[in-house]
Amino acid sequence: MDDLAALPVTLHQLPARQGDLPTARAEGFATGSSPYVTFADPDDRYPAAAADYLRHAIKVLQAHSRVCGVYSIEQQIDASGRPIGPPDRRPYNRSEHHARPSHVHGLIIMRRSDVLSNLHALWHDPGAPEWALTKALAASGQWAKLPYVARLWRRHAGQTSNGWRRH
Repeated sequence: MDDLAALPVTLHQLPARQGDLPTARAEGFATGSSPYVTFADPDDRYPAAAADYLRHAIKVLQAHSRVCGVYSIEQQIDASGRPIGPPDRRPYNRSEHHARPSHVHGLIIMRRSDVLSNLHALWHDPGAPEWALTKALAASGQWAKLPYVARLWRRHAGQTSNGWRRH
């Protein structure tokens, strides 16, 4: 989380809710007062370029009312921080979003008002609540992907996303 503390964000670290990620995310989204929200996992990393990405993402949201959220490119890394394959640079694709939870998955910035009105979606898939939320937001808006590697997604054997399934 030290990476995020260096970025232009107001970071709210909440106590862990073992086994109840939807409630933890809902509490996090309801904390604070910024018009934009995101979420972070403590084992991921955020490079210095994430600061530029955040500023650009907010400008996109301010300029385009139909954009429900903005997400970045991400680089998967192993537990030691070494890259795993190339970053996913494919553009947004609605079908792919509904098929794979890792499609809209980098550093995601959303309007707090949209998120709060769609919190119920977090419980549609307790194993991947963020995916359920981003799909719910896509029902009434568009997603934008910016060409920044703004999240280093640390992959390891114990993470819940290893059990993702198709819906």
